[in-house]
Amino acid sequence: MKKIALGKRARKHKGHEALVDDADFDELAQYNWYASYAAKIDKYSAHRQVYLGYYTQQTIIMHRWLTGATELEKVVHLNGDTLDNRRENLQVVRIGREVKDEIEDRDNLDV
Repeated sequence: MKKIALGKRARKHKGHEALVDDADFDELAQYNWYASYAAKIDKYSAHRQVYLGYYTQQTIIMHRWLTGATELEKVVHLNGDTLDNRRENLQVVRIGREVKDEIEDRDNLDV
């Protein structure tokens, strides 16, 4: 297990770290990851921004990137620590399209 420092540029989110497997560390460490706070569930997650062009960007969430989760899947952190992105702590849960909107309105399993 290794740690990735988060929030190198964002002063208010400095000091957070994401736990990752040794096998994933080199791949993840080449990017600048940041802590993203979800007030709704009072937890942080790790993310990065990818710039696609003029005024266009995409947010990559570390636990979704590691698991390859699709839009109709949620990633559950089994121990409840949303910065613990070791693969043994991540579980992908398939949800039906009909409940997708309902889940987004409640406390998400996914940060």
